[in-house]
Amino acid sequence: MVSRPVKVRKLLPRIDPDQLEVKFQDQIFKLGINRTVFIISMLAWGFFLWACGQEEKVGIRQVTLTDEVSQLSDEPGSYEWWNFFAFDSSGDLGISMIFLSANLWDVDYRNATYAYRDNPEGVTKPVPGDYYLLQLNVTQGGRKVFSTMRNPPGTTAEFFPDEPRGRIGQSTFSGSLDNGFKVFQVHIDSPDLNNLLRLEVEVEFRESAPGFTVDGSGLYGRIPGGSRHQWEWPLGYPETNGTIKITDRAGAVHLDQSFTGGGYTDHMWGEGLCGDMLDSWYFGRLDLGDQGALIYVWLTPKSDTVKPYGYVFRIPIGQLAEALEIEDFIGTEPDRGIYGLEYFSRITMNLEGGGRVESRFGNPAGEDWPFQVAGPAVISARLPGDIEVVEQPGLGEYLWQPGIDSEEYRFMFSVLPGLPWYP
Repeated sequence: MVSRPVKVRKLLPRIDPDQLEVKFQDQIFKLGINRTVFIISMLAWGFFLWACGQEEKVGIRQVTLTDEVSQLSDEPGSYEWWNFFAFDSSGDLGISMIFLSANLWDVDYRNATYAYRDNPEGVTKPVPGDYYLLQLNVTQGGRKVFSTMRNPPGTTAEFFPDEPRGRIGQSTFSGSLDNGFKVFQVHIDSPDLNNLLRLEVEVEFRESAPGFTVDGSGLYGRIPGGSRHQWEWPLGYPETNGTIKITDRAGAVHLDQSFTGGGYTDHMWGEGLCGDMLDSWYFGRLDLGDQGALIYVWLTPKSDTVKPYGYVFRIPIGQLAEALEIEDFIGTEPDRGIYGLEYFSRITMNLEGGGRVESRFGNPAGEDWPFQVAGPAVISARLPGDIEVVEQPGLGEYLWQPGIDSEEYRFMFSVLPGLPWYP
């Protein structure tokens, strides 16, 4: 079991200004200090002691469409993605659509970045925007029915620094305002990994709670170099509606339906490799229906000088999220992914204010890689005066940045170009 001690505030002894005045007034006035100055000094000292006993609240900033334009840097190793996930109201159907303008999982890109860092004068500088990818997964009834993580031959892409929209191949996303609410339209028209199936999706993500991020220097602001990286949630709580169709090369229809439900969106980017400043994260989300949602993030910095930290973001419908700091993180039930990645399959997070969130995930895993285990989770949450839910279905993930450079993943990535592609 791994645990981080609960944060303890050291309070200085309470000082009574009147007693101090009686005790020291003769000495003070002998020095010629004015009585008024003395009283003001004591009041200032009292305020300082009071401030030392207060918890610093994490600031939350509401994001706008301006935040959702492309933020991609030209520094080698830089990355960016827009993540759209939609699910139907029954929970039977899940559609994951990730537009990566610079793919931090691309081994060729990482190799080029490391080579340039080692020899900037003698190696061609890699261009982050050359390494784009549309990653798609569809699950139905707990089974993956469509997947791709490579671009078809001849695929082009474009992203815009002045508009919240992008395109990879024939698939697009765009953001706009509708009566003051943010809306994203996502259009998918893409073959699968081997060009055996084709996925067509039209889905609208509509804002039911404002998008948000951590204010100031951002979620990673405590970490050296962390202010150069950002994680935003463009829609705090999205409602989704749309259509999905999967056909094969013979024209047979494997899935064709309309759906309404919920979803998840995030927009992440950084200057340089994410692993430059971060070792790992635990992440999860719990949908609470008409009560909104919870998102938890627990970060372990790469630097030993910064302790792991994290937050639970409480997102009520129609309101800006609130950040609750995780004061105690406990990992139990150690497990391994199929490629040997070690993680805790049960995590407990004790929060400021007395709340508690517990998550169990990873068996079975929807995604299992040398650097990541992710998929269905069972989450319980108790926030005093707000919500109390027990063992509700959600999502959970553990991601270990060094695993992206592991020999196991490098081999898996090298196999991709050799997989069959049926014209």
